[in-house]
Amino acid sequence: MAGELAPRLDELTRLAREDPAAAHQAVQETGLDTGMQAELAALMLGAALAALDDYEAFVRSRITEPAPAAAGDPETDRRRWLGIAIGKLETARHILSEAALALDRETELWVLSRQAARLAYTTVQDLLVPAGGSGTDSQRLDASLDLMVTLWGHPAGADEDQALRRLAAERLQAGALE
Repeated sequence: MAGELAPRLDELTRLAREDPAAAHQAVQETGLDTGMQAELAALMLGAALAALDDYEAFVRSRITEPAPAAAGDPETDRRRWLGIAIGKLETARHILSEAALALDRETELWVLSRQAARLAYTTVQDLLVPAGGSGTDSQRLDASLDLMVTLWGHPAGADEDQALRRLAAERLQAGALE
C-alpha cells in the first residue's frame, strides 16, 4: 500500500513546485485519493518549494561577494534565511515520506501529513514571504500562496483535533499495557 502512495505524493509535489496554479486547478478538477491528507501535504510542500525556488533566485540576484559578509549584513541574512528554509522544507519532505509508509495506519498518516503541511506553510508564511516577497516573481509567489491558503483551509484540516486526540489515546493505551 505504501508503495502506491509515495509516487503519487512525489508527483503532486513536483506538479505544485513547477506550476502551483496548475496544481491548484488539477486538484479542483480531479480531487484527491486515498491518502487525502498526505496528498494535501504533498501539494503544500510543492508550493513551498516553488516559493523557495523563487527566494533562492532572489538571493542569487543580490550576491555581491562570494563569501558571506559579517553578521547583520542583509546579504548574509538572506543566505541564512535561505538555509533555514531549505532545512525546514527538507524536514517536511522527510516527514511526508514517513507518512507514505503509514497508509494503513490512518491516524499516523494524518498526523504526519498535517505536520509536513504545517511546516511547509509556516516556512513560506513566516520566513520566505517576509524575507523576500517583494523581490521575487510575484505572479508565481501569488500562485504558491493561493494554493497554500486553499489547502490550509481544506475541510480535511477540520479533523486535526480529532486525529491528535486519537494519537494521544493510542499512545496512552499502549503505555497502559506495558
